[in-house]
Amino acid sequence: MAFLGKARKEDLIILARELREEISPDIKIIDLRNLILASTNYEIEIVRELLNTVISQRTEESEQRNRELESEERRKRDERGFELEELKVQNESLNSAGSWFSRPKIDFLSLIPKFDRSKQRYQLIFNPI
Repeated sequence: MAFLGKARKEDLIILARELREEISPDIKIIDLRNLILASTNYEIEIVRELLNTVISQRTEESEQRNRELESEERRKRDERGFELEELKVQNESLNSAGSWFSRPKIDFLSLIPKFDRSKQRYQLIFNPI
């Protein structure tokens, strides 16, 4: 009987259903325990084994869920890492290929007007460009 006091409510609900007992959704733990003890199908060894089975199934399911979540998290982390590396490679290729393209060469000599120094010396100074 002491083993029933250490069990979780969800485990006791499953155990009561296994014993074919009618339970309400808002039942308290103590009432659930008393319901199991008063069951016509109650035999201490059978109930103890059933409860151990219910607890082990719950823990196995919980561990399986945790493993799946960790696996999914690891997959997403690897995927994000791959995308980050892909973006780094694209960025490096754009920087290396676009560095000469982004700064065009300007020929400043072509921008300076050519003139004959002897004839246009003073005209260049006094005339607006």
